[in-house]
Amino acid sequence: HLQIVEQPQSFYRFRYITEFKDNPHGPLTGENSSKLNKTFPTVKLVSYPRKAIIRCWLCVSTNKDVHVHQLLTKNDGRGIRSEPHDVNVDTKNNFTAVFEGLNIIHAVTKGKKEYLDCLHKKKCHIRSGYKMDPRIITYDEKALKSEVKSMEKNKAVLYFEAFDFETHDKLCETFSCQIKNSKSPETNPLKISRQSHKNGLVNGDTEVLIFVEKVTKDIKVRFFEIDDTENVCWEEYAVVEDLWHQVAIAFRTPRYKDINIQEDRKVYFQLIRESDNSSSNEMEFHYQPDYRKQPNYIEPVIGKKRRMEENIYRLQSLEPIEFKPSDLESNQLTMENNILKDVYMIFPQEPSLSDILQDSFVTSSANFSKENRMLDDPQQFEDMDLPPVLASDCVTDSQSHEGSSENKVLDKYTIASNLFRCISEHCSPDLFNETLKNLKREKINLQNLKNTYNKTPLHMAIEQGKLEYVKHLLNAGFNINDTDIDHNSALHLALIYNADPSIITLLVSSGADLALSNYDGEMPIHLGCRLRRQRHLYLLVNEDVINYQSKKTGDTPLHIAAKYGYHDVAELLLETGAVVYAQNYGNYTSLDYAIQNEHEDVVNLLLKHMNPLDRRNIFLIDIIRTKVQSEKMCDLLEDYLRKNGECNDIIDSGGTDLCDTLSEKCSLKQLTS
Repeated sequence: HLQIVEQPQSFYRFRYITEFKDNPHGPLTGENSSKLNKTFPTVKLVSYPRKAIIRCWLCVSTNKDVHVHQLLTKNDGRGIRSEPHDVNVDTKNNFTAVFEGLNIIHAVTKGKKEYLDCLHKKKCHIRSGYKMDPRIITYDEKALKSEVKSMEKNKAVLYFEAFDFETHDKLCETFSCQIKNSKSPETNPLKISRQSHKNGLVNGDTEVLIFVEKVTKDIKVRFFEIDDTENVCWEEYAVVEDLWHQVAIAFRTPRYKDINIQEDRKVYFQLIRESDNSSSNEMEFHYQPDYRKQPNYIEPVIGKKRRMEENIYRLQSLEPIEFKPSDLESNQLTMENNILKDVYMIFPQEPSLSDILQDSFVTSSANFSKENRMLDDPQQFEDMDLPPVLASDCVTDSQSHEGSSENKVLDKYTIASNLFRCISEHCSPDLFNETLKNLKREKINLQNLKNTYNKTPLHMAIEQGKLEYVKHLLNAGFNINDTDIDHNSALHLALIYNADPSIITLLVSSGADLALSNYDGEMPIHLGCRLRRQRHLYLLVNEDVINYQSKKTGDTPLHIAAKYGYHDVAELLLETGAVVYAQNYGNYTSLDYAIQNEHEDVVNLLLKHMNPLDRRNIFLIDIIRTKVQSEKMCDLLEDYLRKNGECNDIIDSGGTDLCDTLSEKCSLKQLTS
């Protein structure tokens, strides 16, 4: 019997005859083929003692339906050899046939009749074991055309037969796994290259745009969540609204299973093709809590003195307060309880300490005790523009209500709000330290101390650039990897606000997560490269993160530096070990971007760091050279090839996976900026 030792690759780009003749690309390889170890379809004849022939044909399926496409190869004289392809096997090659150089070639069916003659000839030979002369047998042209029209042209299998070498008697047969045309939207590997949003509310209905490899209309977008045991615990399908030119999809996210979540939930989405149930790569998406739907949320109250607009801050997760006065109307009680569950801290657009607290805080540490006692003054709460009910109940006679649980909780709100004030205003360090001690004394949960924008005091201290405050907050136990509403960590914010390098050093040494992505898919090193924070990058760059890919685009830090033409950043990355031929989700390299944007100094730098002994680098440069529009860029690449490699030999050696994708994807007109 015949045993398939190496199956052909599952996806292969069916070629046209002009491509095959003029500049043949990579042939059909084996499923286990790699860049360093090329394999090809291999078949072994088992348990047969004599010399034999193993023959290979191209069929549609395992039913021996002959394919209209052709299986061609080039012989030693560079001539074209068509089907069938025979390999002699015996003890010398262990009865094993390796089929190298096979290319699946599209049949031209419009306006020509030759394809019908070829199809008829193949059918006669396969059915007769190559013993029947097709020229003496006529065929029904109409029926054959109808057969070709209904044929599945983007799928194929290899059909192997074994014959005795002397008698030509048929011994056995077998079929390979299915080969799909990687360039057809109906059969190509599904792939998501880029997404517009990485987060949305739990209620769903967030519009997301994605770039994809060509797809057809029978496409779905599946959302799913994986639990700790790696099992799918939830799935739902998005609403596909538009399919643009087969390469972009607009859809709206489905509603998450639990709309009352208190923190972000990471899920995934992928494309599903209904016709063959194929799936794409998985992309991350984060469902965010909808704070407007939280049970303790009320709309911001507009004060009489200032509009609170976007400068309203909310403290979360302190204990709810239950009041039981009997002399208030029920509707007033309801409003009072709701308000007390969410205390809003007002920060004016033009901060003025005296305006907010009416001289309750002063920067002088000598007057600290006096100012601290003034927090019990009712006039302060009136000036905060809080509702009268809240203001009157927040400030009470300390002697008449001493020991009441309501006052204790209100004290916690006051202490917590004071910490936000101390950071955002120019308060004395003594006042900040005393407030921080009060937080510890009252055992307030620091991890839940966040404002409306999910920012912690640590985030705000970094935005203000206050190194000493950052040190004290970290020592107090604030989580260094907490994220805000945009999923920016403390390290992200330090880069965004161009903080002093000493703050970056402190965060890194304190355990900041260098692999944490925000909702733009950027890790700190990507953000630092994009913002060109040269002095910060020296503190972030190391071998572990140098080739990290953005969760959104697949760009490495070197991609970003090359795209924007940052020579200094690119030099730092390359010296640390950045890989030039690394590809993003769109199969583009950093050299692609540098050439497309004509950053000559970056191109020269990249070429300087490319090892000419690595054939991947040489082939990469040669493929890009054939697509370059700029004469200056083309001259740079050709000069490199003249010095370091024979491009023709490299092309003829036929391709690695990298080369194949580059030859198909490196059209510089289509590169995204």
